[in-house]
Amino acid sequence: MIMKSAIMGGVLATLASTPYVINAAFDLPVRMSVGPVAVVFEPGEPVDLDLNAQCMARGCPFMAVEVGDSFRLGL
Repeated sequence: MIMKSAIMGGVLATLASTPYVINAAFDLPVRMSVGPVAVVFEPGEPVDLDLNAQCMARGCPFMAVEVGDSFRLGL
């Protein structure tokens, strides 16, 4: 039971730190969204929260990650 909690904690910590690492290492903007709420990490800028009102009206992916302008992964 403890091992399962440790693995889940490690996975969540890795997911949470990924935008910072990509942003620092490759100098690319990263946008992570869950439903209509997105967190935007841009090089040299503070972390920004964004709300997509159009997403609430017409549907949106449950979770999406965008790196730069060319890579997008959505669930």
